[in-house]
Amino acid sequence: MRGGKREGAGRKGLGKTKIYRLPIAIEDQVLKLLSDYKAELNTKPDEKPRFENVTKSKEPIKPAFPRLNKDQLKRFQDWLIDNKFAKSKAETRYMTQTPKACKTTFLKYIHLTNEYLNGYIENICELYIID
Repeated sequence: MRGGKREGAGRKGLGKTKIYRLPIAIEDQVLKLLSDYKAELNTKPDEKPRFENVTKSKEPIKPAFPRLNKDQLKRFQDWLIDNKFAKSKAETRYMTQTPKACKTTFLKYIHLTNEYLNGYIENICELYIID
């Protein structure tokens, strides 16, 4: 595997190479010969092309515990203090220090409030789908 983390990523080789010093006068002929050779590699109908122009990416993995951005985290911590689920900012930082802790804390306290109070953290409610 050459370059990049994905399978097939990076520049594709043309096989073994060798360095030559050629006169500038024949540069156009050499470039044409090289482009014809590359085209021949890609157009053999009975064989798979030696290299492709596009590398296929894998599907991104959806995290089990979505990460809150700074604004969402601050509003969630304020919501915890406002509803008296936490006494201080330090306690809220402990309750929300990891994505898993955030989700656990959210699911623990969301059912103890009414919809009007939850409007402040509405976009967080959309992240953590409640059964």
